[in-house]
Amino acid sequence: MKFDEGKGDFAPYAYRSIYGGVLDELKKEKRQEEHADLVEDEKLAVLLEKNLALSIVSEDLERAIESLQTQERELLMWIFVEGISLQQVATRVGITIPGIKKRRERILVKLRERIEK
Repeated sequence: MKFDEGKGDFAPYAYRSIYGGVLDELKKEKRQEEHADLVEDEKLAVLLEKNLALSIVSEDLERAIESLQTQERELLMWIFVEGISLQQVATRVGITIPGIKKRRERILVKLRERIEK
């Protein structure tokens, strides 16, 4: 539609138009690849930093949990690992639900303090 017969033959016009279009697409593709590589590198760096931070926190948490009394560790396991309800934990331990909540709160405070040291 843009071809003008007064300016020459169609074949050279078509060749230059297609050639230019292909070059434009190649340039666009190259820019996208470069941008994707930068983004992937940034994502990888962030993931590595997160994994390092998580491993440090994990080690600290493990040491903090090991420093708890056996009963405190059992309570944590029941509530957070096994997913037992507070009612069931209270029944197992033989105290009230508010008592379990208070113990859980104290244990979590202990863990936070020991991790922050």
